[in-house]
Amino acid sequence: MVYDATHRETICREAGQIITYEDLKLCFALIRKASDLSERIARTRSLLTGSTQREAGFGKATPVTDRIGDGLVRIDEWEAEKLYLVGAYLGHVRIVDAEIDKLPDLTQQRILRLRYMDGMTWEEIGAKTRYSRRHSIRLHDEGLEKLGILKDGTQCHIGL
Repeated sequence: MVYDATHRETICREAGQIITYEDLKLCFALIRKASDLSERIARTRSLLTGSTQREAGFGKATPVTDRIGDGLVRIDEWEAEKLYLVGAYLGHVRIVDAEIDKLPDLTQQRILRLRYMDGMTWEEIGAKTRYSRRHSIRLHDEGLEKLGILKDGTQCHIGL
């Protein structure tokens, strides 16, 4: 996945377009993927810490110490992937945040930010805002409509 937020912003501004629903979905996917990687790294570190303590008395390589080494390599790979995702997210979120700021309704702004910038599920958004899941989705859809963003991706001109 290669993403250059500056290039995307330039193309969109030249075309009179700002963001699409795909941009919002990308924001959501990037933050959720980074969160999943953080959880995977924490679980693996926890497992490795327990294995390391059990194997501390052995000076030679064993199947367990080989697995520990493999686990450490995996953690390094996941950390690198997470850094890439966070970088892509930060570049992308600047564009999305600027457009969400254009909404006059602060509740709609909050719901869009919770969804696309914090990566929350509809249930989490409902709990945080004290709105039902259905009402949160309705406010979300109204906000997208005000911004001129259609879920089918056919339009991305700002509608304010």
